[in-house]
Amino acid sequence: MVRLPNGLLLAGDQEIKTLSPKVGDILVYSSGWEIASDESWEVKAQIGVIEQKSGPDEILIKTPDGYSHKLVHRNARWSLGDYALFNESSSILRVIPQEAARKSTIEDEASASKFRIDLDPERFQWDYFVGSHEILTDAKQIVELYTTLEGRELISQMKVDPVHGILFAGPPGTGKTFLAQIMAAQSGSAFYLVTTASLGGQLVGQSEERLEAIYEDAAKQEMSIIFVDEIDAVGRQRGAGIGGGNDEREQTLNQLLVEMDGFDANTNVILIAATNRPDVLDPALLRPGRFDRQVPVEAPDLAGRKKILEVHARNKPLVDGIDLEAVAKKTPGYTGADLANVLNEAALLTARSNAHLIDDRAIDEAIDRVMAGPQKRTRLMREHERQVTAYHEGGHALVAAALRHSAPVTKITILPRGRALGYTMVVPTEDRYSVTRQELLDQLAYALGGRVAEEIVFNDPSTGASNDIQKATETARKMVTQYGMSSEVGIVQLGTGNGEPFLGREAGQTRDYSEGMAEVVDKEVRQLLDNAHAEAYQILTENRHVLDRLAKELLDRETLNQAEVAEIFHDLVKLPERKQWLFDEARPGQDLPPVRGERDIKRDPQGEGTEPKPGDGVTVVDPPAGGTELPGGEPQGPGA
Repeated sequence: MVRLPNGLLLAGDQEIKTLSPKVGDILVYSSGWEIASDESWEVKAQIGVIEQKSGPDEILIKTPDGYSHKLVHRNARWSLGDYALFNESSSILRVIPQEAARKSTIEDEASASKFRIDLDPERFQWDYFVGSHEILTDAKQIVELYTTLEGRELISQMKVDPVHGILFAGPPGTGKTFLAQIMAAQSGSAFYLVTTASLGGQLVGQSEERLEAIYEDAAKQEMSIIFVDEIDAVGRQRGAGIGGGNDEREQTLNQLLVEMDGFDANTNVILIAATNRPDVLDPALLRPGRFDRQVPVEAPDLAGRKKILEVHARNKPLVDGIDLEAVAKKTPGYTGADLANVLNEAALLTARSNAHLIDDRAIDEAIDRVMAGPQKRTRLMREHERQVTAYHEGGHALVAAALRHSAPVTKITILPRGRALGYTMVVPTEDRYSVTRQELLDQLAYALGGRVAEEIVFNDPSTGASNDIQKATETARKMVTQYGMSSEVGIVQLGTGNGEPFLGREAGQTRDYSEGMAEVVDKEVRQLLDNAHAEAYQILTENRHVLDRLAKELLDRETLNQAEVAEIFHDLVKLPERKQWLFDEARPGQDLPPVRGERDIKRDPQGEGTEPKPGDGVTVVDPPAGGTELPGGEPQGPGA
């Protein structure tokens, strides 16, 4: 009997499909090459191994069914052991060299094992994943349930269906791959790391065969975890995009769906996948029975960031007294990878300066580098441009400090960094997960503070405010069309067309409201921005002496921290509270205060810490990412 190699390809014919021939299968020729073991197929061709020469122009071929066939080879080049394809008239259609067949067999036998990675339990420990206690607890429970004797007995007693798949969804750098490795290392499971790039190959159908081989090899182990990174590259919705879907990718997805459906109640294989685009995955992939659990792996909160910094600081030479909690407060929205990069960058800066211990200055510079890029020390700016930048950034900071619902200003700099000429950091003192209307109005006002400062001082605004205007416009439009914060438009969400993720969300959206409503939306957005401009103008004109003092300090010192900014703002006149906004004048709110829970009362008896603050991350005015523009000059950077 002949064991046909998986992934066998008859070279030189693009019509041949690479399938998975097995012993006893018959190669059938119709519009292309196909494999079938069903006797109902009309046999037009068979394949066998060349055993010996039986005549001047004849060879003896043994087929998988054990029969020998005498064929006329004539001009075909062959050697003993080669595979030969022949038809009913005993004519050789094609010869597959033995070396090519053996190479294909060796590659297929090794294709599954090359995805298996040995993990060191000492390197991958539960204590090393400190971003989210809830996610870590859930992962531990899954591991204990399927790898311990008590867990298996509980599954048997409670008739628990096994977890077929777990989907980790979250932004890059949050530790999705690391958590899967910890689960495998601590459970003693075989770990298969599969990337969509490694599944692909030059041969048609190779992705499906490799995936099948991985599952077959994983099923042989006592316990296995298959981790598919960036599954959205292969698991996207089928038939989407211009011109339909990608046949090879969709075939790979089909094979994955089949494998996940093939698990039984006693399965020893768990599939874990990671993605930062769960919205584009095929619905068949997300249904219960395939990915039973979808676990959001988000950026860590303040406590999580502090613990992550402590883990990465274990092998770093820090000076005594470094306050990692203060570093965590400066980095809201940072992922574990970002925080590791901050400490690594700080170590590099320390080494370049011939120092031996990492101090606060190195860490602050590292945070700025990670956020905005390296400092442009060689860039020479004219005095007028430095003045415009100082008043621009001072306008942002002054308006933010004078508002009632904005976070404190923690840093101002006019040093060029990345594509920015300067920036102002407005950072909340604690993590926030929702934003009120008053806080959004504050964001609009201090976003326009730089532009208003240029108008007041120079009477000639520059192009440096384009990114501020863009962000303010986006925020105002969301308030009107998504957040229901406009009494004219009402509590309705507009522009919710089915955005096609494969064309770009905005390109695939259709406007689902009338031209008349579009005019109302534009009018409301314009009104919000005009009001924000008026508030910024009022603050800056009433505090012109503070603005001049701040601009002078920036021109002299270039960078100011939170304490220095607070000292300059000691006589700042704050903007009065806005008039209470009502969605409908006929339905006003009540003056009764909200009730407080017992836990909140015990934690904060006076309720001093219950006042909400804006955002859940750093607000950077004039960031390098959207294209920063030179004040008074031509736009610089992409998108400008």
